[in-house]
Amino acid sequence: MDMNLPPSTPANARVSVGVLRGLFGPLAALLLCALFLTACPGGAVQLEDEKRRGVEGEVLPRTSRTEARGHFVKGNELSREGNFKAAVRRYDKAIAIDPKFRDAYINRGIAHMEIVRFDKALPDFAEALEIGPEDALVYFNLGNAYAVHAQWEMAVKCYEKALELDDSHGGARNNLGNALASSDRVDDAVRVFAEYSQRNPDSAVGYNNLGVALEIGGRDNEAMSAYQRAISADAKHPDAYMNLGKLQRKRGNACAAMGTLSTFIKLVDDPDDIFRLKMEGMLGSLLAQCPSGAHYINDVGAN
Repeated sequence: MDMNLPPSTPANARVSVGVLRGLFGPLAALLLCALFLTACPGGAVQLEDEKRRGVEGEVLPRTSRTEARGHFVKGNELSREGNFKAAVRRYDKAIAIDPKFRDAYINRGIAHMEIVRFDKALPDFAEALEIGPEDALVYFNLGNAYAVHAQWEMAVKCYEKALELDDSHGGARNNLGNALASSDRVDDAVRVFAEYSQRNPDSAVGYNNLGVALEIGGRDNEAMSAYQRAISADAKHPDAYMNLGKLQRKRGNACAAMGTLSTFIKLVDDPDDIFRLKMEGMLGSLLAQCPSGAHYINDVGAN
């Protein structure tokens, strides 16, 4: 199954998440936005623009504030260019000048996540919360940091807090489902993904992840329906095709699985697309179980 789930997700499950761009992908991955689900609408980490201008009781010379802000702004520019290591150095300088610069901690934490320094991201997000005020985005990012450390209970608490502060935060709801599924709270994960899908009826990610959670819980018929709804929402959603094909194979319907996989393959023009290559490989492995499905292989030109 391909959920957008964390590394600890069942081997053949592939979820759609989206915690951090490119880090996790579908739950198979995590939804860093998330975990590793497919791509988490509203789940990608966002850079904070500077909102605070000093913590209560803080007295910082204007020149120092200006200098700190200059490093912060430059760090944001570097982050948007994808140069996260250089961005971290700029945030370091901003924080050295202004140790209470909350948004600098947030953005440094995000930059650490982007370059897979998860151990450094945790204290940055925690410090941002210590400085205050409470913020859904900070809890979301802190939850992502806990998730990549497989500290699911803490991740769940952070995502729940993010939703308490901002009930419309789609990334937090999606990643909460991933964290619950990863901590064996499958029924709760199903509930969360179902709510996500109700709020986002056009989201293939939501239906795909719901399908994964249902399948983990042994509710195969409902899972199959969820994967099909994901495909209806996005005709080129690779995880949904992969998950549906695997489920059909598991249930002994190899011919149906070949039809599902070949449908996706014909939609992808790039012969080197990783998902196309994987599905072509699966087609070949299914032929022994469905000799009459040779035409699917011929139709897509798979070897």
